[in-house]
Amino acid sequence: MRYFPVARAEKQEDGTIIPPAESNSGVLRFTVHECQGLGGEVRKSGFNLPIPGVGGSDIDAYAIVRANGVEKLRTKTFKRSINPRWDKYFELFVPDKTKMDLNVIIMNNKEFSDDEVIGRWKSSLVAMEEQLAQQDWWTLKDGVGKIHLSAIWKPVPMIGFTESLGRGSYRPPIGVIRVKFFGAKDLKNVETLTGGKSDPYVRILSGMQVRGQTDYVTDNLDPQWNTALYVPVHSIREDLVFEVMDYNDIHKDKTMGITELVLKDVVKEVTQDDGQIIYEALETVERSVELTSSEHKKGRGILHYAASFYPTLALAKKAAEEKKDSKTDQKPEPVADENKEQVAEASEPTKDVEKPEELPEKDLHGELIKYTEDKKIDLLAYESGILSVTIHGAKLLERVKITADILVDSNDPQYRTVQAKGLDLPFNETGDAFVKEMDFSRIVVRLKPVKDDKDDSNLGYWTSSVRDIVRQIQNRDGNEDPVKEYKLLNGDGATVRLSFDFTPVVQFKLDPNESLENQGNLTVTALKATNLPAADRSGTSDPYVVFLMNGEKVHKTEVHKKNLNPVFKNESFTVPVHKRGEAILVAEIYDWDQIGKNTLLGRCEIPFTGDVIESFAAKDVEVPIQDGATLRVRLLWQPQLLARKRTGTSLFSATTRIFTHAPGTAFDVGKEVVGAGFGAGGKVLGAGGKVIGGGVSMIGGGVHAIGGGVSAIGNGIRGIHVFSKKEKIEEHHHYTVTESPATPEPTRSSATDHGSIESSISSGIQGSDNSMNGSGGATIQVTLLEARNLKAMDRGGTSDPYARVRVNGKILHKTRHIKKTLTPSWEESFTTKIGSDRSVLEIMVKDYNKLNDVDIGEANLDVWKSLNNQTSFDGWLPLTPEGTGEVHVRVEVVQESGIAGRVGGFFGMK
Repeated sequence: MRYFPVARAEKQEDGTIIPPAESNSGVLRFTVHECQGLGGEVRKSGFNLPIPGVGGSDIDAYAIVRANGVEKLRTKTFKRSINPRWDKYFELFVPDKTKMDLNVIIMNNKEFSDDEVIGRWKSSLVAMEEQLAQQDWWTLKDGVGKIHLSAIWKPVPMIGFTESLGRGSYRPPIGVIRVKFFGAKDLKNVETLTGGKSDPYVRILSGMQVRGQTDYVTDNLDPQWNTALYVPVHSIREDLVFEVMDYNDIHKDKTMGITELVLKDVVKEVTQDDGQIIYEALETVERSVELTSSEHKKGRGILHYAASFYPTLALAKKAAEEKKDSKTDQKPEPVADENKEQVAEASEPTKDVEKPEELPEKDLHGELIKYTEDKKIDLLAYESGILSVTIHGAKLLERVKITADILVDSNDPQYRTVQAKGLDLPFNETGDAFVKEMDFSRIVVRLKPVKDDKDDSNLGYWTSSVRDIVRQIQNRDGNEDPVKEYKLLNGDGATVRLSFDFTPVVQFKLDPNESLENQGNLTVTALKATNLPAADRSGTSDPYVVFLMNGEKVHKTEVHKKNLNPVFKNESFTVPVHKRGEAILVAEIYDWDQIGKNTLLGRCEIPFTGDVIESFAAKDVEVPIQDGATLRVRLLWQPQLLARKRTGTSLFSATTRIFTHAPGTAFDVGKEVVGAGFGAGGKVLGAGGKVIGGGVSMIGGGVHAIGGGVSAIGNGIRGIHVFSKKEKIEEHHHYTVTESPATPEPTRSSATDHGSIESSISSGIQGSDNSMNGSGGATIQVTLLEARNLKAMDRGGTSDPYARVRVNGKILHKTRHIKKTLTPSWEESFTTKIGSDRSVLEIMVKDYNKLNDVDIGEANLDVWKSLNNQTSFDGWLPLTPEGTGEVHVRVEVVQESGIAGRVGGFFGMK
């Protein structure tokens, strides 16, 4: 249940009145006042003639009022008068007034026969509102006389939620609003009482829905976000609210100030000669506005933003409008049934947009329309658009109160349904989100328990690339049911029923700085330096290199003594970059001094923009320093949506591998993490690598929620830095530091790190030199049966998957690869010995390529925990990163001589 207040006019301090916000949803108060001159009939000449037997003293009139064919009011009979007066009203909530028709029927009450109609009035609510400005009396039809009516409209802004109230009456979007939030100044500190400073972020509300939000900036009352958010809009009256919030780790976030954007400031409604309404963009508005409290009190700070509008393809809008208009025009009269067949025909979906003869070369905005060879609109040719998702329902295995969330390239939901509890939940709600780059965009639909939003738990989720969904829409047969049931990952058998639609957006060009390719992980490998200046008396130097990202120290190499041309070995690190276009990577070369201060030998800036290196392709770059000195490094850029939520958990981790046929994977450096102390400032040590300044709170909701390997640890971790004892550890101002081999291994996936973390945590951090055949071991048979819902790694939307099993870094088995499938069936077995302290199988599913195999996902199976005093295990294991599929594995204990006794000890056999 949700509460939506009625918008009211507000009086300012200077006496001016601000009218209530306009909205298509609201409360209608409709009043039937009176009639005059009832009785008689109308001749063609226009003269009124008395109806036989009907005089002024014989009319006993009453009125019936219907809204969309449903009776809402029936007045009492007014006896013996041709001028009856009732002054009766009713109130009705209207989800969309553009779809509201009103009908008043004046009846004459007969004692010894059926009541007869002596007048009618009919109008749409929108037309009545326009006419009320000039008149409030209307001439009756099918009779003589006139009627006095009035209507009062009380708007209830609930944009983004209105469409769900009609159970399928979703209103197509007219375009998308882009809002660039630059920053804010002089915000009011709402943490004064606790002795802290606010951590502000700004969010966009459309009605009760939060449609997007920025990152929060720690301890800053003058934050700079420089973030663009996109919100689909469905009406020119869909005003948006910008609310600056203070983030709190434990308690509910507090509001710091609000302001509104009136859509009419950036959108213009144009009615063409044929009556078609289109929406055109006005000039971009850039403002610095004063924030107010919810009670409109000033003094909350200044918000600086810019807003613009981009329309949808006008032809698609026109087809939808024609279908809606035909359905409204053919609605039957409430007292007649002969038009029901026409209504049924009008309610069927029209297929006119697929007829080539009716598709013009340009849309109503003058933009060229892209067609397929069979003359259908080529949705796949549009890079950007609005994806509409209808959540029809969900089936759970236990009764839990949940909401369903829609996330498109975001760590925060862009649409959230109402709360529901049960086993079979009929949501029937439609939400939408803007798709900036179809090639790289992904969608997640998750079922979330009704808890505080800071809890990232979920009951399962479904994910897919947007391009795959649009391809299904493009190829959908007219007779095919668009509603499909999908099994949820990590949902224990739960399912969700979904359907989709896609509306292209025109006149839009994405800012390169906002591209998903502009965010990701950068792996830097120091190779060598040449012709360094001599700093010592002996004519040499003891050089080392310090790398800084945006002024923060991220890596320091070893010292190479007495060498002007050092060659670095195993000097590699990975750092997450949220905005590649604004990030600055600097290398500083120092001469180490054992006693005095280290001397700066040179400094250089290392470029890694798109014109320098390609995504997923490692490239050696030689950077000049000074006086002929150079530094040679190898750069690898891996685009990825980085988590920005509170805990660092992201369902989109490692999903941008949609950049297909690229050399290497999105996550090339994998390290087995062995260590303890997962707390703030805890240290995790692995095979030559380090991740310092982490913590479980940084990694997020469980190991399985982490996506993206070493790069994904950076994905989840807010702050990484090498700290001295005196330095303060803060999550949000440092970067991931991970040492790795000099040459990244492109086929080692991020999932390796997940599994290593999981196994090291669950097994209690075991020593690395224990033997596999230690005391208390057994022989098992492992069968790799099949996999399902695998992530597509090739351009054709498929993969060539095979599975590989390792224990303690040793490869035990590799299956054959099966071409072009996302549901491979291997049915391959092998036997191996395991010990009580080495019982974790690392199962990696990979995509076979001639040049370079690519990781799809990994699952770790702790054999003894899975067997749980049984002699066999058979089940599906979810792959990490999340959303990459599941693998079906069977494990059986082999009863061999010399081993049975030890097996009995593990399973309690006597």
